[in-house]
Amino acid sequence: MDIDPRILTATEWAFAWATIGHIFAFVGAMIIGAFAFLLGHIAIPSLAATRQLPTGVQGLRPLFYVIALAAFTVAVYNFTRIVVLGRFLELQFYPKLLL
Repeated sequence: MDIDPRILTATEWAFAWATIGHIFAFVGAMIIGAFAFLLGHIAIPSLAATRQLPTGVQGLRPLFYVIALAAFTVAVYNFTRIVVLGRFLELQFYPKLLL
């Protein structure tokens, strides 16, 4: 069985660059979501309990949870796009199934 990749066209390269863009957006959204979640769930309560932050800062915790939820939602969307576009590119690059 001979599996030879074929040359990608300009349209397929555009899909490849879009996939790379989604990879960067996924990584960025995960970093922002993790940072917001850690601030809201660990850092603010810990610093407020030791009185290193005023207790009024506790009111910002829901804001950080919303930011984390939005970032993780964006990350799920981008991951889905990575899988869909990646599968499309794989089928264009290797027209025969590998199985």
